[in-house]
Amino acid sequence: MTTAYSLKTPSGIQRIIQDALNRADDGELIGFNSTADAQIVLDECWKSLDSLALPSSMIGGSHFFIYRNNLRKLSLKTAIKHDILPTALILRGVQLIDNTHHGSGGFADVYCGTYGEYKVALKRLRVYAQAAPSDKMKLKKGFYRESILWKNLVHDHIVPFLGVAEDVFENGMICMILPWQEKGALRQYLKKLRSEGMNDEQFTLAVDRWLYQTTRGLEYLHDEGIVHGDLHAGNILVDENENACLTDFGMSLLTEATAYNYSSVHGGGALRWSAPELIDPEEFGLKSSRPTPASDVFSFACTAIERIGTSEA
Repeated sequence: MTTAYSLKTPSGIQRIIQDALNRADDGELIGFNSTADAQIVLDECWKSLDSLALPSSMIGGSHFFIYRNNLRKLSLKTAIKHDILPTALILRGVQLIDNTHHGSGGFADVYCGTYGEYKVALKRLRVYAQAAPSDKMKLKKGFYRESILWKNLVHDHIVPFLGVAEDVFENGMICMILPWQEKGALRQYLKKLRSEGMNDEQFTLAVDRWLYQTTRGLEYLHDEGIVHGDLHAGNILVDENENACLTDFGMSLLTEATAYNYSSVHGGGALRWSAPELIDPEEFGLKSSRPTPASDVFSFACTAIERIGTSEA
């Protein structure tokens, strides 16, 4: 689809975006004359998605769910096709404190840094430096997907996504920028509290509270049409106010998209917390191991058993 409207006026940009949204189910994408034109449209889409004035799906209902989902899909397709990110997503001035990594996930290493007056976590793609050029592009596109999905999520029990930095590490390695959570992951934090003498009653109350907060964050994700896909106690952080927050949507995808269209390329979730239909989909009459809200619930149940049982997982 080639645009018939001018990008030089606000009304022209508005018409292009509306036209693209009306064709969302056709799989067509606007044909821009240049990457600069695509950037203009992507930035305007992002202003809407990133606006706190736009109701969430939980508040605005199905109408806003459809609108936000279509706008998000348009942003994802535009970003991936033209190898760009929303301008507002790129952070400048992020500084690395040292070269010591403070933990590793399924796809990234975590470093400590600063952004202005804030202490931040830098999540760097581990395999990016060693990847072949073709794989680097695939990883970068997957990284773009995760960044766009995560950035416009706003909830008390979702770790805020601050942005992306491309000039911190050598070789142009990109990284996600998140608030630094001093208390770390729930799994390690509970072990620390136990070692410091937390009694059984205190432990039970704390676990119950954090598990409830986890369900609130998970409910929000599902209402936004997003599957976490990698839920376990290592991906639940405890913030400075002692609240549980979900992080690392390592296998996030838009649940209404065709299987894997918007899934992460970062790799699978933790096997011990994966629903059986993801491990052997054919056994359950399924054609793919695509995560679903139901598989997230299974992972949550495993997490609850792990925490309540104080296992050493």
